[in-house]
Amino acid sequence: ALQQVDLDMEKDKNYQGVSELSFWTKQLVLAIILCNFFLVSLVLVNLLIAMMSSTYEDINSAAKRQWNLVRARIITNLDKEMSADERKHPNNNYWECEGEEKNDARFMTFTSSE
Repeated sequence: ALQQVDLDMEKDKNYQGVSELSFWTKQLVLAIILCNFFLVSLVLVNLLIAMMSSTYEDINSAAKRQWNLVRARIITNLDKEMSADERKHPNNNYWECEGEEKNDARFMTFTSSE
């Protein structure tokens, strides 16, 4: 890499050349370039992992919302098909009723965490 840079710079007549640099200076420049490549690669892999994690959480959240919606549809369809006596049976309670008169009205409350 340094030789290619040196050859490109030699075309410029005002440039004095990399050959005048000491051995340790060349090694230091090479070490800095290699560290730069390594750190940039590490940061990019970390960024990729963060983006994939965020995408997974978005998909998981949407799947939970969809699952809750389908579950609510199933429960309402079951409730529509039940007779009044079947609704009073304790095994057919899919939710808790609130209020003083628990046998009169059945309702669902849909909430969103967003």
